[in-house]
Amino acid sequence: MTAFVTALLRRTARPSSARSSHGFIIVAVLWILAALATLASIYAVYVTNAATGMGVNEERVQAEQLITAALELTAYRLTAVDADSRPSRGNFVFRLGHADIAVEFTSEIGRIDLNMAPKELLAGLFAGLGAKYQDAEYYADRIIGWRTPPDPDQRNPE
Repeated sequence: MTAFVTALLRRTARPSSARSSHGFIIVAVLWILAALATLASIYAVYVTNAATGMGVNEERVQAEQLITAALELTAYRLTAVDADSRPSRGNFVFRLGHADIAVEFTSEIGRIDLNMAPKELLAGLFAGLGAKYQDAEYYADRIIGWRTPPDPDQRNPE
């Protein structure tokens, strides 16, 4: 029986050069598969980062468009009524897509231009804010003195 097993082993055994080339091919295939797996994982990380970056830009663009919609709707509401009955301030809420937008507006007519306002208006403003009337007139005089250019021959008291 030993002779039979030995003869069988000789028949199935291949030369040593054939055995070594088969091992080399397996190692090469494994290295190629490892390199492809590495490239696939690097690409997956790249795609994930790109998708995350696009999500941030998408939120910014949506916020800008919601602000534009709020401004346009405010302008529409103000111009839809008669000029005499327009409110100087107000607020409203609307929903656009998945966002709830709260808008609050104030007319620019109520603002005072410190460079152009007369002394009486400035004094009335300070008095309305709680200053004594004499102090309010003094503050108004200071503002008018500050915004008025001095004569070239005189020294600026401000």
